[in-house]
Amino acid sequence: LGFIKNHIPISSNNVFYVTNQTELYYGYKSGPSETYIGEILERNYAVKHSMGISIRPGILVFLTDDFAFDLNMGILGFSHSKEDVSYEYPENNPPSESNRKKDSTNKSTDLNLKFDLLKIGFGFSYYF
Repeated sequence: LGFIKNHIPISSNNVFYVTNQTELYYGYKSGPSETYIGEILERNYAVKHSMGISIRPGILVFLTDDFAFDLNMGILGFSHSKEDVSYEYPENNPPSESNRKKDSTNKSTDLNLKFDLLKIGFGFSYYF
C-alpha cells in the first residue's frame, strides 16, 4: 500500500541521518485449481487475504546538498494472512464420503526479526 520514511539528523552539518522506513502492504489472491487424485478430480477455489507491516532502519549520507546515498536493511516485520478454501467434486465420479476434503480456513501470523546481510538495500536519492 505505501510507506513513510523518517530522517533524523545525527551530525551537526546535516550530512548524516538515521532513517526508518515503515511499510504497509495488503495482498489479495484468488483462483481455482484442479488435481487428480487417482481417478478422482478434485477442484478447489481459494481466496487469500494478507496484510502486514515492516520496519527498515538505515543510514542516509548526503554527498551534495541535493544528492544522497541510502543504505537500509529490513529487520522487523509482522504479517497476517487468511485463506478460505472450498472443494468441489464432480457428480459423475465423486470420492467416498471419508475421502472428501472439507472446506477450510487457514490463518497464519508471523513476526520476523532478522539481520540478513544479504538483504541490504542500497540507493541514491535526489532531493529538490
